Amino acid sequence: MNIADDTSGTLRGRQGFTLIELLVVMIIVAVLAVMTLPKFFDISKKGELEVGRSIYASVKSGINIYRSNDLIANGAPGSYPAQLDAAPANSSASPANPFFDVVLDHGIEKQNWSKENTIHMYRLTVSPTVTATFTYNPATGQLSEFLVQGN
Repeated sequence: MNIADDTSGTLRGRQGFTLIELLVVMIIVAVLAVMTLPKFFDISKKGELEVGRSIYASVKSGINIYRSNDLIANGAPGSYPAQLDAAPANSSASPANPFFDVVLDHGIEKQNWSKENTIHMYRLTVSPTVTATFTYNPATGQLSEFLVQGN
């Protein structure tokens, strides 16, 4: 039986999709893509914040290791680092100006880290609306809470 001779109304000799069918499929795909973009950007921000939290935890551990080494070398009471790095206030991290290199082997060079108006306050900028900060107290060796602002 020839397809052109089929009178059941199912195939009628069609060999492809109509323009309308293709446009409908393209619109559906475009709508789905637009719906997933905000989730992707949200995941990127969350990932960057988690990296920041990981660095924060590493700095905290580095401070404790620094004090332990000082206790072994100099005895009690042991001291904490006076600064976490040599970077000046109101500066950003860079290869020439790494942050946390006193307590981390290689320091942090990503430019989204900056120091505020004191040498002990650090800021991670994830996006124009999302930042995280913490402060180091050299007298006690304590880091303030990793505070996230924005969403």
